Amino acid sequence: MIVGYYIRGSGERWQLIRQNERYEDEVVANGLSFQEAVALYWRKMAELAAPAEADAAPVRQPRKRSPQLSLKL
Repeated sequence: MIVGYYIRGSGERWQLIRQNERYEDEVVANGLSFQEAVALYWRKMAELAAPAEADAAPVRQPRKRSPQLSLKL
């Protein structure tokens, strides 16, 4: 399971790093400009969040109440 992403680098060369639940790092992209790294970071974070939103429980609608019976004496 992927926990998150972060950006690492300096100057002209930046990397996007993926981190799993055991905090192991994997280089996703290397040699990026800072702007490219930031854009890729946000794209990957949005993809990471998308399945959680899709799996969310649907909002329950209140049930329609049946008409109450009246007792005639």
